[in-house]
Amino acid sequence: MSTDIDPVWFPAMAGFAAGGDGPDVVTRVRNHLVHPQSPDELDRHPGLVQEVRLLQRRYLTLLVLHDIGYGGYVVDPADRTVMDLDARPVPWQAGSDQPPMPVADRDDPRPAATPVPFNSPLG
Repeated sequence: MSTDIDPVWFPAMAGFAAGGDGPDVVTRVRNHLVHPQSPDELDRHPGLVQEVRLLQRRYLTLLVLHDIGYGGYVVDPADRTVMDLDARPVPWQAGSDQPPMPVADRDDPRPAATPVPFNSPLG
């Protein structure tokens, strides 16, 4: 899963990044909010905090889904161009166009989740 910042989806983050990737920008913005040194630093990039919030939602969604062993489809919460039915396989699922996410090195007794078909009442 790429952590590069897409300047089309996240223009404010791309301007703030200074060569960093998504997790780096999320951390830097968090640090500016929690430990402000120069309050106007974030104001110079309109929409930055909102874009970081969207990216955090993507990361947290994928983290939780991976942790519970989910292997189905997900709507990217950071993609503002998709409809609710525009779901893609999770990045670690076979056949996904995303590179696999690393699997935790632990014995997990939970079975892997079964993908729910779109025409299912649960889909």
